[in-house]
Amino acid sequence: MNSIFYFHGFASTEKSWKVQLLKKHVEKKIKIDLVAPTLPVNPSEVVKLFEQFVFDHGKPGLVIGSSLGGFYARYVSASYDIPAVLINPSIFPWRTLTACVGLNKRYYTGETFEWKSGYLDSLKAMNRKMKEIGPKHHNLHFFLASDDGILDHKKIPELFPGAASIRFYDNCKHSFERFPEIIPEIEKLL
Repeated sequence: MNSIFYFHGFASTEKSWKVQLLKKHVEKKIKIDLVAPTLPVNPSEVVKLFEQFVFDHGKPGLVIGSSLGGFYARYVSASYDIPAVLINPSIFPWRTLTACVGLNKRYYTGETFEWKSGYLDSLKAMNRKMKEIGPKHHNLHFFLASDDGILDHKKIPELFPGAASIRFYDNCKHSFERFPEIIPEIEKLL
């Protein structure tokens, strides 16, 4: 395995605490590259960014995504048949991000960006493509906060039968505050 590609969540950046913690761990202990760029706002550009990465470096051995990044990780997992770690993933982001249409600020940098209603259509199109590809749930490893105040994960076991693993954690919130505890689990997948 040559690398891990990490998709951060909505309005986050490569400077997120999860990215920084994981990067230190995998590059020191496992000696593998963690690629975790600040993602473009436009979902179509996120896909192009990943496709360019695959063209330049080959498929990563694992993709990881948190929240909206979990949706992207699930999409590329299905498209490229890559194992995915999904941390509090958004399953229907075209619904949950409707309220975010307009100006937003990125965490960690304060940079302002515009989330456009057309991006919701792009997310729906990505979901349709995943349905066309067919389920590849055997590649999906879910790490879910039972107390996520933003996304409801109760139906994930029903929506993803045959998932490689589905684990619920208490006292994590949407940001998955117990992330350091799952790094050994991620390491096992490598």
